[in-house]
Amino acid sequence: MNIDFTIFTKMYYSQAMVYLGKIENPNTNQIEKNLEQAGILISILELIQEKTKGNLTPEEDILLVEALRQLKEAQIQES
Repeated sequence: MNIDFTIFTKMYYSQAMVYLGKIENPNTNQIEKNLEQAGILISILELIQEKTKGNLTPEEDILLVEALRQLKEAQIQES
């Protein structure tokens, strides 16, 4: 499998949504919250956004911005 930026971003997004309790854990099929871990993943994506600024395609940039927007919104709802 070839991992590209889109898959990378979606992987972190999905795992953060699991930790936020917004989607089921695919391993257990249960809702599980771990807000600390969700915060770490969100911070990683923010770091990636900062470090890749100006180096992403427009589509990659939009994906990352939207993923972070949704994650931060969900994080606020859960805290």
